[in-house]
Amino acid sequence: MNFSQIIEEQNSWHRRAKQGCAFAAMLANQERPESKIWFKVCCNDVINADLIKEMQSEIKSAVDNEDCQVLSIIIPAIKDEIDLKFFIYTLNKYYPNINIDCNYQKEKNYTLVKIKIPIDETKFSWLLGFINLETSPLTRKTPYPEIVIATKSKQYLMEKYDRFSLHKPNSDSITRNEDDNSVHLADIHIDNVTNNTTLDNKLWNSTSKLKKAKLEGRDDHRAKGKVSFTVSDKFELL
Repeated sequence: MNFSQIIEEQNSWHRRAKQGCAFAAMLANQERPESKIWFKVCCNDVINADLIKEMQSEIKSAVDNEDCQVLSIIIPAIKDEIDLKFFIYTLNKYYPNINIDCNYQKEKNYTLVKIKIPIDETKFSWLLGFINLETSPLTRKTPYPEIVIATKSKQYLMEKYDRFSLHKPNSDSITRNEDDNSVHLADIHIDNVTNNTTLDNKLWNSTSKLKKAKLEGRDDHRAKGKVSFTVSDKFELL
């Protein structure tokens, strides 16, 4: 299967809102003018320093480009949970200034991994991860392993748009939370959506219902927006 087919299969999953987000389903449709998302596939089939450098190069290009607000990178080299854990180790070792937090949940015997990617010297972006593992919630079980980040800082978005955030659809957002240095996918601006309060509210309500249905009404910590991946057992970075 070539890279175009991989991206199409992955996007088809997202377009059907299987992640429980009406906004993501819209962004996955590249034919829509509102979409400012880049889809990439890591060519390197080995999890090593070269793969991390390839990722870093794609992220820098997306951050520097005015036409990109979201970057999706599919990583076929990750085949199973052992690969995922090694990928996280490798990220921590070779990606400069990355921030990775591992939070072991003893009662569930799994570890929530939260990753923040630097997008400039002082700003970070929360990484959202997708992979079809037993430890993954239903809303993260994509055909291929994938990481997704917002590529523009909150400061950039506030300066460029009067109303920029998907997080507070009923009002202009100053900040998503107390952490002004870290942007989240819910902080992005979608043309003709974020500045349209009626449509924004409609999509927000649809998202709430979709996610609740996908998770069968449970408050699943694994599906939270700041959790990048969930891996089994106690997982720590050395």
